Amino acid sequence: MIKEIENIKRKYNLSWRKIQSFGLAYYWIPEFLLGNIDKEQLKEKVFRAERGYAKRQRTWFKRDNTIIWENNFTEIDILTKRFLKTK
Repeated sequence: MIKEIENIKRKYNLSWRKIQSFGLAYYWIPEFLLGNIDKEQLKEKVFRAERGYAKRQRTWFKRDNTIIWENNFTEIDILTKRFLKTK
């Protein structure tokens, strides 16, 4: 992802601030590339940002009673294949 962000910056000539506006890891990787945080701090910041985002998504989607929550991978695979056959 670091290389991706370096390529985006180079290819589209975007400012670091613009790239950071994309959110999550896109916020923290420019901080690393600018030398404001080290690699361990980057890993921790990205981990926390992604985990927080996932928790907010889960909270949001829990409100939707039409969503079927499944934790068993085999059952998820069966349901997904069944869904794709009907589309």
